Amino acid sequence: MTLGTLRNIAHRFGLTNSAKFERLILEDRTAAPEEYRLADEVLAAFHSGGGLAPKMQAYKLVSLNRLLEAEKPTSILELGSGSSTVIFARYAAQNNANFVTIDESKEWLQNTMSMLTAFGVSNFVTPYVRNKHIDLEKKTASYVDRPPVDADFVLVDGPALELSGKTYIDAVCTDVFDMLPRPKTIIVDIRRPTVERMASEISSTQYRFTQSDILCRLPKKNFSYFSIFNRV
Repeated sequence: MTLGTLRNIAHRFGLTNSAKFERLILEDRTAAPEEYRLADEVLAAFHSGGGLAPKMQAYKLVSLNRLLEAEKPTSILELGSGSSTVIFARYAAQNNANFVTIDESKEWLQNTMSMLTAFGVSNFVTPYVRNKHIDLEKKTASYVDRPPVDADFVLVDGPALELSGKTYIDAVCTDVFDMLPRPKTIIVDIRRPTVERMASEISSTQYRFTQSDILCRLPKKNFSYFSIFNRV
């Protein structure tokens, strides 16, 4: 693991304390090597299939697996496929859970499904390719004709905030809003504008909000990679 990896992430999102986060990840990896073994295997396969494999991803995947084990969802929706899809499919296989993933890129989703096949869990996910819509005036992004999924656990990591080669980092992913209040747990992968909109518009009487410690710039033991909304 290199310091440069976290510094690149910090630079991208305007964060600090990357060296402290890295030190905490190293400590966590030392304390739980078995948990990181799976994450490393997934990322190695992900990278060979054309995906990027920054070292921060290992902590993300370990964190995701821990959340699943704690929350025990029976139905999962993933908005934006990738390395996390393997973690979800593996959980679904072991816990008889329903799992749906959506992505706007057919090629990307095919690569992801190939990776799931390599891990023996491709039969435990229902994949959908759906076009995305980015509203430049409203600064929103969503999937078009998203299939109805009665999920109690949702990951918001899509759609990608890119259009015609330009990235709109201020766009808010809005798919989750018309699902409320069904999901018991909603987690968001960084995406500060989306987290801020959700925190301001979702009633605190419905969901308890825990912001990502990365967004808070708060390095601490067992720091939260994701922003988390838990139904009250």
